[in-house]
Amino acid sequence: MDRFAAAAVLVFFFLGLTAGCARVQVVATSDRLIGAPIYPATNPADVQILRETPARPYEKLGEIHIEPSSGFPPREKIEAELRREGARFGADAVLILYDRTAPSGKSYAGGPLGVEEPIFGHAVRADAIRYKEE
Repeated sequence: MDRFAAAAVLVFFFLGLTAGCARVQVVATSDRLIGAPIYPATNPADVQILRETPARPYEKLGEIHIEPSSGFPPREKIEAELRREGARFGADAVLILYDRTAPSGKSYAGGPLGVEEPIFGHAVRADAIRYKEE
């Protein structure tokens, strides 16, 4: 293999590595509360993101968890997942209860006598809510 081909292979290898590192996945899970009313799904674009308890009366439909991933996804990506999961419950809004950096795993380096370091990611917990008719 000549030098040019070897250099091209290395460039594409490192581009692939950096592209893989730049991609951050958001994993959302949700649980409907036992006994919560079942509503038809709403449009995710209509689901509000709330950081404070609303003054209007509401009912809690379920809980949404955004699991830590390796890295810190943009806020827009996290909010899109919250809206999507809330819409599945028929929610009018998603009330964020917990929004923190949390350990998502461990990294090992240096062989049998190496160092173990935690890997941190973004974790969010929220309630899917629906406003009560007044």
